[in-house]
Amino acid sequence: MRSDRVCKGEIQQRVKGKNGAGESVDVWQRVGPRRWMDVRDLTGRERVGDSTNYVADARGFCSWVDGVDADMRVVWRGRTYRIVAPPIDKNGQRRDMELLLEYDHGHQGNG
Repeated sequence: MRSDRVCKGEIQQRVKGKNGAGESVDVWQRVGPRRWMDVRDLTGRERVGDSTNYVADARGFCSWVDGVDADMRVVWRGRTYRIVAPPIDKNGQRRDMELLLEYDHGHQGNG
């Protein structure tokens, strides 16, 4: 999977944390180590032709991670994407996964 497009990214989950005033707030925490990923924008035809009920801007590819769900996000090359569907295990071996992603215009990086 390594090419000039593939670089390290991370999957993050929302957890409860505390701000400086001790108040409970949502924060993003990395799930496992940073991993090699490739994220590819979808064309209009791919979006329309997809048979799922999910709206996605991109597809992400990386090694399998247990527990990934649509409440998580991906940070890759300084861009933040919301995971919009459960991971796709194309070969049924839980070795690699494909993620349907939506670009999060409100966040960049780890924000």
